[in-house]
Amino acid sequence: MNKVIIASLRRNAGKTTVMVGLTQALNKRIGYLKPFGDRLIYNKKRLWDYDSALIANIFALSENPEDMSLGFDHSKLRYMYDEKITQEKVAELAANMSQGKDILFVEGGRDLSYGISVYLDALSLARYVGGNLVAVVSGDENTIFDDITYIKKHVDVSGINFKGVIINKVQNIDDFKETYLPQIAKIGVPVLGAIPYQQDLTYFSVNYLSERLFAKWSPVKIISTAR
Repeated sequence: MNKVIIASLRRNAGKTTVMVGLTQALNKRIGYLKPFGDRLIYNKKRLWDYDSALIANIFALSENPEDMSLGFDHSKLRYMYDEKITQEKVAELAANMSQGKDILFVEGGRDLSYGISVYLDALSLARYVGGNLVAVVSGDENTIFDDITYIKKHVDVSGINFKGVIINKVQNIDDFKETYLPQIAKIGVPVLGAIPYQQDLTYFSVNYLSERLFAKWSPVKIISTAR
């Protein structure tokens, strides 16, 4: 069983989208969990994380989205679990979600430090479940250099199998490969791949908006009156 923990240093780096692309490319049976939900959806009197519901829907997972997260609120998690129990709960979630699967994806929170006060930051998750840690970075060239340099100098990956970074939302992929990748290589952090920017992936779906607004929608049939 391969386990991959997906982290990012900044919000909206594209972790979930990267996982969707990897899963489709690998054509493997996947399990998924997001121990600390940070995109809360209330639907049919149940709470779940939007990314969990998205992954479950796209890949027709049999597990319920609400079972893919340990919690959603710092104060409740801090009250309910200490570090030892949190580790046990995450290990239990990982075992449940990986049954009969080839790969288990574990998604961290919105950035690298999110959830650290309740022991659910991405680095802690990587230590709990083992497997390979991959960081998704995105932004302009300077932001990417900053993030990768920060990983090299300040992120403690001891006890973690850190595989490297995936650079997402690259505006000019050919120029990036020729001009910037050689400079990034000198920093000493492995680059696993670079993904070009796709504007279509930045739009909200109607389903997402309706869930966030607790609204209902239906397709509109346009009837032509032209003769």
